[in-house]
Amino acid sequence: MRYLFALIPSKQFMLAYIQAAQQIFAPINDGYLLQEGNSTPHVTLCAFQCEDEQKIMDIWKEVKSWQINKCAVRMVGLMLKKGKVPPYHYSVGLSVARDPALLDLHQLAVDLLHSHGISCLNPIQHVYQPHLTLAGISWEPNVSVVLPFLIDDLISMPIDSFRIVLAKGDDIGQYLETICE
Repeated sequence: MRYLFALIPSKQFMLAYIQAAQQIFAPINDGYLLQEGNSTPHVTLCAFQCEDEQKIMDIWKEVKSWQINKCAVRMVGLMLKKGKVPPYHYSVGLSVARDPALLDLHQLAVDLLHSHGISCLNPIQHVYQPHLTLAGISWEPNVSVVLPFLIDDLISMPIDSFRIVLAKGDDIGQYLETICE
């Protein structure tokens, strides 16, 4: 089973991200699109595989002992990342500032997983690129995509305090279900 230590926004911000993703990218999405109840807006701290449910609960108890319930998340721009397959697949999202509090929280999660013999599936430490994916899109290089001012609105929203959760995910990085908060 794939799990995520993730940061999720307040309900108000969550709805803003979902609405923007749906409005802008629904016509060109290719499998990953934020929506209520299926793909929750989030910033992944660590993605990992584990089949031992008791180990998962033990790890979560340690996370709760950190006494860190929220972390400020600051959006700084738009991210477009080329996928491997199929041709013309890209991930589009919001880049998140690598602020010290967020990087410290990421490192805590990495160290915790390593102490339990679990490796992170996402890039870690100096190659960790925090982001909030809005959609996976199919976009051919010669096709124009017009981004509305809504993107600027998402990037310039006030800094929000995201809360840390343990969630089930899938192989393309979607946040499917909250396990623990």
